[in-house]
Amino acid sequence: MGFSSRDRLKEIRCPSLIIHAGKDVVTAPRNTIPIELGIAGARGILWEDVAHVVAGREQKIRFAATLFDWLGTH
Repeated sequence: MGFSSRDRLKEIRCPSLIIHAGKDVVTAPRNTIPIELGIAGARGILWEDVAHVVAGREQKIRFAATLFDWLGTH
C-alpha cells in the first residue's frame, strides 16, 4: 500500500519554499524536486552540504537567514 499526494500539489496556492538537502538519504532532492515543480511559483534552493536535519550553529544560522529573507519577500 502506498500513498502519494503529488497529483494534489497543483492545489497549493500559497508561497512555498522548498529546501533540497543534497546529503539527505531519507528525502533526497529526487523526492523534493518534484514537490517544488508541482507547486506553482514555488522557490527551491539546493543545499548540497546539508543532510536531513539542519544541525550545528552555522547551518541553523543559514537556515534562519534564508527563511527570514524568503518570508520578507512574501
